[in-house]
Amino acid sequence: MNIDLWEGPSEVDYNHVERLLGRPPQGRFVVVARRISTGIPSVIACWPIIEERLPMPTLFWLCDPQISLAVSRLESGGIIKEIRESLDLDLVEYGHRTYSSIRDGLIPDDYLGPRPSGGVGGTRSGFKCLHAHVGWHIVSKVDAPTLYVLEHHPQSLDLSDVRVLGMPAGLGRVIDLHVDALS
Repeated sequence: MNIDLWEGPSEVDYNHVERLLGRPPQGRFVVVARRISTGIPSVIACWPIIEERLPMPTLFWLCDPQISLAVSRLESGGIIKEIRESLDLDLVEYGHRTYSSIRDGLIPDDYLGPRPSGGVGGTRSGFKCLHAHVGWHIVSKVDAPTLYVLEHHPQSLDLSDVRVLGMPAGLGRVIDLHVDALS
């Protein structure tokens, strides 16, 4: 299913995301999850092509400062190595294929320019960036590395104050179809 146009963020959300990223956002995006307590954007969905020519592999970008800090602490504490050693990487690879299929389904069939590659956060195989996986998990609830962290290190990552708002037209249905296939 292709999406031709997203409404984009409100001016307030754009300014919040710009502050959270520390730079102006590139390309079109929309806020898809935010903190319940503060209303601050937590995850944005990014259009897979920037400026009509540059591929953007990250569909769901984690921009929540508290969650990003918690994930950075987990990564600096060795969670990437732990997950690689403990988790069935076939589950991670399936997640990459699902993510890329959803992202690639947003690109119009007649688009002839370069396309994003890889799965979650552009990863071609394996697992390397928990930030990208947490952003994907907040939206899908099925990311294997994030589920591992929530099960084995629940005190280190709290997502209870984040609410998914919805998706741009059509994207939620595409995600539901892929998530249902996991069941």
